[in-house]
Amino acid sequence: MMNTATPRAAWRTFAIVAAVHCLVVMNDTVVFVALPSIGRMLGLAPADLGWVMNAYLLSLGGFLLVGGRLADRFGRRRVLIAGLIGMSLASALAALAWTGPVLIGARAAQGIAGALVAPAAMSAIADIFRDTSERAKATGLLGGVSGIAGSVGALAGAGLTELGWRATFWFCVPTAALLAALVRRHLPDRRGDCALPDMLAATAFTGGVSLILLTITGIGIRPAAVTALTATGGVAALAAAWHRQRTARDPLLPQALTRSASTVRGIGLNAVLGFGLFGGFLIVTLFLQVLHGLDPLPAAAWMLPISGAMFAGSLTAVRLLAHMPPQRVLRGALTVQAIGLGCWAVATHADAGMPGYGVAGALWGLGVGASLASAFVWATRDVPRPAQGAAAGAVNTALQVGGAAGVAVLGWTASASGGVSDSGVVQAIAGAAALMVVGIAVTGPRWSARPVTIPPELATAPAAETFDRIVDAGVRLDNPKARQEWPACELNC
Repeated sequence: MMNTATPRAAWRTFAIVAAVHCLVVMNDTVVFVALPSIGRMLGLAPADLGWVMNAYLLSLGGFLLVGGRLADRFGRRRVLIAGLIGMSLASALAALAWTGPVLIGARAAQGIAGALVAPAAMSAIADIFRDTSERAKATGLLGGVSGIAGSVGALAGAGLTELGWRATFWFCVPTAALLAALVRRHLPDRRGDCALPDMLAATAFTGGVSLILLTITGIGIRPAAVTALTATGGVAALAAAWHRQRTARDPLLPQALTRSASTVRGIGLNAVLGFGLFGGFLIVTLFLQVLHGLDPLPAAAWMLPISGAMFAGSLTAVRLLAHMPPQRVLRGALTVQAIGLGCWAVATHADAGMPGYGVAGALWGLGVGASLASAFVWATRDVPRPAQGAAAGAVNTALQVGGAAGVAVLGWTASASGGVSDSGVVQAIAGAAALMVVGIAVTGPRWSARPVTIPPELATAPAAETFDRIVDAGVRLDNPKARQEWPACELNC
């Protein structure tokens, strides 16, 4: 195993981790442009076609917290290898799928495997980089690379679709196997002593979100009784997950993480970003292929300005994060996103032509790249290293579940009039822009922290045993005075 103590070795290992994380993102967007072909070949109706994406997003988002806790318990390397092998096998099943339900089931299996991979890859940064500034730089780059991977996945999917839609899944089989071998060779192997994750809560959460989104996409299509039943089941499942989170001895999300204002708000912002990112890519696909009649490859080529802008945005955010708080960078990035989406809506309404769409899309992409980088830094900056897996899982859960909601809601909005239309696209884009404005409000002034009170009996206690007790005593993680007075506390998860 390679020593990551030297900067060069550390960044080489980071490149492997970033490639793993990109594969998780690309596994969703790679099928965007292949959806029309999949629908024709497997006989999937438009209302059901979105579940080829959402089966992956929801299973990924629903079990990311489980993957994060497993990574903290058994070690990042072991969990990464297991997840990559599972992803390779599930991708092979998807490529061989002979019916729509088989494909959707294989996509769900892909998502569960991805739920092992994503948080382990993100939290491995804490093992690779011990220097705080280097870790922040790597974290920002990984967040920005995620957005770029989405665009690259769509472009790669377009090229692979020329060989047949099954090729969009075959590409993952050898790629995941190769990355598993690289992880085994280069990634440090460290284990923790965290409790096993709460599978019941994860299952209830995933089922609840799935039923709610099924309700949204079924409005006006399925019978009212079925819609009411799925809505009731979704609310009941989410209530059960919430109750389990509140009462379980070892909850899925460590209670201490929910006491940090920056972590909670950062997680919420990632849900907003996922809504706009994945929903936006779906709208771009429908806009180019359905409204403008472009073939998959030319349509994907039109996404290149967005990809380049995302990369530029992530690099800009990394530089800015070295000089200003992440919430300030995030506020500016969300503003750029909102302006870009607004310009896109106006260009569509005024039929400004493809150059106008390209400029608006590039502006949106610039904001997306900067937003993803700064939001992840904001959400994880106050999290102790032993809890990085759980925190990374929570951030990714928000991103993926928000993405599933964006695909369902924006896709439904764009086609609400019986088919994809210019007016529907304008309404969907305007809705996404409005949500970015809400995100700007969330990044406003911090919540005031409670006064720091450290009980005398904790003054001599081992640091690894005190974190939850300190939080229970009223110390906020994002309070600078608390960090100064108790800098060594770590999470006993």
